[in-house]
Parts: sequence; structure tokens; C-alpha cells
Amino acid sequence: MGRYDKSKSARGASQRGSRKPQNDSDLPLQLQTNSEYRKIAAWLTKVKFRPKLVGGLDPLDVWKKIEELNEMYEKALMAERVRCDMVIERVRENARVNGWISTEDDDG
Repeated sequence: MGRYDKSKSARGASQRGSRKPQNDSDLPLQLQTNSEYRKIAAWLTKVKFRPKLVGGLDPLDVWKKIEELNEMYEKALMAERVRCDMVIERVRENARVNGWISTEDDDG
């Protein structure tokens, strides 16, 4: 073998590589992906529009799909608001515990 052995280097690289999170629960709360966003992404890859008999798309079907997508985004937004409220509360509690703010400073 020469100075550079590809099989050896590839094996070493996989052993040295940084550990990637297996799922969102391995990530800090601030970086976790909203499961509703994953549902939207999956839906977008599968969505099919009904064609009209003579070219184009059926407008009623398109509006139905837009309404369905809008409902999914509303659910995702609500879940994101809950997640953000949890992060804010965690930061406030951490600030209180560390003495960075007093309970009177927290308007909540």
C-alpha cells in the first residue's frame, strides 16, 4: 500500500465524525423542529392535483388543497407559539435562578 490508503481513511473518518442527532428530542428545545412542519413537508411531496378534462387543473381541487395546506400551517404556527412560550419561560426562570432579574422585573 502507498502512503494513502482510501479504505483506512474512510473508516477512520466515520469513526471520528461528529455525532448527529438521531431525532429532534436529542436537540435543545430551541432547535427542535415542529412536528407539524414535518407533516407539511411530507404532504407537499405527496400532494396531487386533479387535472381538468381539457388541460390545466381543476380550480375547485386547487382551492381545496390550498385550504388544507393553510389549516396545516395554522396548526404548525400554534405549535410554534407553544414552543416559543416554553423557551421564553425557561429563559426567564434561568434568569431568576441566576439573579439576573428579580420577580418584580418580570412583567410576564
